Amino acid sequence: MANPIINSKIRLGEALQITISSRNLEKTLLFYQRLGFRVIARNSSAPNWARITDESIVLFFIEEEDPFIGLTYFCNNVSERVQILENEGLEFSHKEGFGERLTQAIIWNMNKIGIAIVKSATNSAYIPTYQSKSLCGKFTELSLQTQDFDNDYEKWLKLGFRNLSSRNEPVKSAMLTDDLIMIGLHETENWQQPSFVYTQKNMGKILNELVNNGLELAFTINDDNGNIVSAGAMAPEGTGFFFLESGD
Repeated sequence: MANPIINSKIRLGEALQITISSRNLEKTLLFYQRLGFRVIARNSSAPNWARITDESIVLFFIEEEDPFIGLTYFCNNVSERVQILENEGLEFSHKEGFGERLTQAIIWNMNKIGIAIVKSATNSAYIPTYQSKSLCGKFTELSLQTQDFDNDYEKWLKLGFRNLSSRNEPVKSAMLTDDLIMIGLHETENWQQPSFVYTQKNMGKILNELVNNGLELAFTINDDNGNIVSAGAMAPEGTGFFFLESGD
C-alpha cells in the first residue's frame, strides 16, 4: 500500500462536473432519464450538449465521435493550483493560457479518465444537493481500474483526495474522495471502462421496474430463489453501471 500520509495543499476546484462524450446524445439522454436524471441545461445546435444531474453527481455530455470521460473542476485560480500540483510532481498534458493567466490545464489518461481544471466563476456552476433523486439508489463511487495501484494511489492523494477505506484482498483497492466525488480505485489486470456504482436496499425490485421501463441489463446476479439482487448495464456512450444490493 502506498504511503497514506501525502497531503495535497489545495483542492482541484470548488465545483465539479463529469464530462463525457456521446456519439448519439438523444440515446444517451434517454438512458439516463430512465435512471432518474434530469436535464438542467441543453444546447441543441452545434456543438450538441446537455448537462444533467440526479443531485448526487453532475454530468455534462457533448456529442462527439471520439470517446472520452473526465472530471472537470471549476475554480478562479487555475495557475496557483497547477503550480502546487506540479511542485508535487504531477505533469499536465495540456495548458491554455500562460503563466499566471492559465485558463485550463488537463491531465490525460488518469486511470482512463482525464482531469481538467478550468477557470470559471464557480457561482455559475451547478452544485447538486447531494440528496439523490436517482431511481437506482445512492451514488457510491466512480469505479476506476489500475494495473499499478501503489503508483496511481499516490497520484490521487497528490491531487487532493483522501483515503476513506482501503484493503489488500481480494485485490488492492481504496475508496477516495475530495468531497466533490467518490473514486473507487481497484487493481486488476482486466482493464474495464470507468463505471458508476449505485447501491440501494431492495435493488432487485427497483431493477425489475427499470427493466419494465426499458432499461437493458448486461448481466444480473440472482439470489438462491432466482430473484435479481444486483446487475450491470452499459450506457450508450460506453460508461459502465453497477447496481448493487445494499444492506441498509
